[in-house]
Amino acid sequence: RTGCQDLAERRLSELSGGQLKRVLLAFCVVRPRQLLVLDEAQAGLDAPSSEQFQELLLDLRRQEGWTVLQVSHDLEMVRRSCDQVLCLNRRLRCSGAPDHALSAARLAELYGPNVVPYRHNHAGIAGHG
Repeated sequence: RTGCQDLAERRLSELSGGQLKRVLLAFCVVRPRQLLVLDEAQAGLDAPSSEQFQELLLDLRRQEGWTVLQVSHDLEMVRRSCDQVLCLNRRLRCSGAPDHALSAARLAELYGPNVVPYRHNHAGIAGHG
């Protein structure tokens, strides 16, 4: 399910970042759970690997009924893949659906009027927001 069968004979130290994350996720599939907590799980992945990892998480959420709690600074990934958002900075700053919690007005209120979220086009072309 995680596409890492061909990695079974390799040492963890030999794996790329994306391969290692898929192997660790495979461990979670083999040992069933209801809650998966991820801290910057996509850090260090290139755009295609990040997109594949996120799609795999979404599939597992749907198929296994997992609750996935993700810590991330990638607001576009959060906007695309999360049901609920908690914005924290020493305390709870806001919460709600991504469209509400990550709206331009909310981000300006939280971080100042000059904040410009960076938007990465996962097709390989960077843009700005």
